[in-house]
Amino acid sequence: MLKGIKRLFTTSAPVTKQAQDTPVQATAPATLEEYLARLPTCDHEPSEDFYYRTEAAEKWQQYFSNEFRVTCRNPAGGHSQDLDMNPAMQNSSDQGLVHAFYYYTPFTYAQEKIASHHEQCIESDLISTDNHWMTLCFLTRYKKNTATLAGRTSHVDGTQNNKGCQYIICDPDCLTIPRQDIQLHLNGHWYPLPAITDATLRNLLVTWRDDALFRESRASSLLQALKV
Repeated sequence: MLKGIKRLFTTSAPVTKQAQDTPVQATAPATLEEYLARLPTCDHEPSEDFYYRTEAAEKWQQYFSNEFRVTCRNPAGGHSQDLDMNPAMQNSSDQGLVHAFYYYTPFTYAQEKIASHHEQCIESDLISTDNHWMTLCFLTRYKKNTATLAGRTSHVDGTQNNKGCQYIICDPDCLTIPRQDIQLHLNGHWYPLPAITDATLRNLLVTWRDDALFRESRASSLLQALKV
């Protein structure tokens, strides 16, 4: 009897999980402003260290869901307008598929292109369901020293015939640009591209884009967020 009582008081009690041991679930941001407020900006990095591109609204979901890969300009080895208008690509096509990274330069010209794309929407305060993919876009920038682009020759794009529109023919063995070398411009600042596993920004922008097709106020606020 006495031994049984002693065992009762000496047996280790089950560990009760304390409140402070329970992980706190972060609340998903309801707005773009709330989401961006949690991120560091990249505004301090020199503009001349980057190549600039626009990303059309049609591809937003795909853009945030996949690693960035330089586009093939002659799929299946066939001809295309890109090859027909650009001798450098034609020469490269003799060796097979041609992968080219298109960009704007300098940053001021990229700003002009964004304004041009958005002009029709700004004038009407509506985003047309017929052509909103092309008129609605945001600006991204890619580090010049990223492995895919570093040390490669730039060519003026013959389809645009403007020195502000250029391209780089990339090595077929090095076509993916890491996300840490990509930044995007939103609400007046540059931000790092989120990880593929973070769908928050993608969902916010895609929902906003779809709402903007039917509501003037949403269209106006989205264009303001994308302005550079």
